[in-house]
Amino acid sequence: MTTFRTLLFFTILLAVTLPSLVVALEPSQYQPLATGIPGVTDKAGTPTLVQYLNAIFTLTISIAALIAVVRIVIAGFQYMMTDAWGSKEEATSTIKAVVVGLVVLLLSTLILKTINPDLLNLNILQLSAQPAHTTSTQVPVAGSTGGGTSGGGLGSSGGGGF
Repeated sequence: MTTFRTLLFFTILLAVTLPSLVVALEPSQYQPLATGIPGVTDKAGTPTLVQYLNAIFTLTISIAALIAVVRIVIAGFQYMMTDAWGSKEEATSTIKAVVVGLVVLLLSTLILKTINPDLLNLNILQLSAQPAHTTSTQVPVAGSTGGGTSGGGLGSSGGGGF
């Protein structure tokens, strides 16, 4: 009886480990399914911090929506499985609260995207140097006569103003 168990043990062990040994013998055919985080590489192929932040922002919204859906399913299950009126009211209030939260989450993203799509890009670290649109108007200073005449400003001799 012990030899049968030993033989059965080694047969199961061989059946479980043999496929992994066969795969390990052919390393040249191994290709990873994905390299890096999708959507997080720039034109040069290297990810930047801003792209990571955008990916984390999108992932956070997706996870929050997924949690809301799971919470609705749990509350629905609670509503179906209970006979007590108080528990049914609690389940319906939970469903209403989660739906309101999900609508607020999705509407906030929609409103921000409608106002300006760049608000959701989180380009905090990529400050672009845009020239300020100012007009240069000269305001005359009291006591100055302007251009090159003497006697015009704070005791200067011949400099004309400031």
